[in-house]
Amino acid sequence: MNAALLGQYGEQDAGTTGGVPRLLTALLQYRKSYELHVYQGAPHAFNNDTATSYRPIVACDAWAKTLAFFGRTLSTQSRNVLFRAK
Repeated sequence: MNAALLGQYGEQDAGTTGGVPRLLTALLQYRKSYELHVYQGAPHAFNNDTATSYRPIVACDAWAKTLAFFGRTLSTQSRNVLFRAK
């Protein structure tokens, strides 16, 4: 893996967050660029606005962090491609 990694997890999603310590260990061991966020009290799919698990405050924070991460890690050319209107 050569790209920076952004991970955003709901604390209550044990199937996913259970692997975060092992992931973090590997990222540190191989000196990879990363940003990880575990949202306290949030379930799996907290960002899915069509599900009962949707948490709008957490989802908005995660989206803001995603845009900031893209702004820091993607080149101008890549951002233009990623957000190009069709």
